Amino acid sequence: MVAYKLGTYTVTAVKLINTSNQRIALDPRTLQGDFYAATFQHGFLDRAGTPEDTTVVYLVTQGGGLNKRILPSAFLDTEKEERKSEPRPFATDSDVDPEGDML
Repeated sequence: MVAYKLGTYTVTAVKLINTSNQRIALDPRTLQGDFYAATFQHGFLDRAGTPEDTTVVYLVTQGGGLNKRILPSAFLDTEKEERKSEPRPFATDSDVDPEGDML
């Protein structure tokens, strides 16, 4: 969505949309990356098609944008083959430009 920079810190707001039919609990401790801080605007994403299926995660990084601080998806998805047909509810590498800003 948008990123702001102050000195060596960058705050990136990423819009999350749940495309599954399951409610998802959100916990910043489960994020995998080198973040200075992270928080979700809401504590859960409800099923797709409901008003609560969308929220924002705010990620604070130091010394670079998300492209330098988020782990590659290959490390995040250990059960990739089993869940290949399921839609992913979160932004992917293709949603971020080389500078770490959202497209």
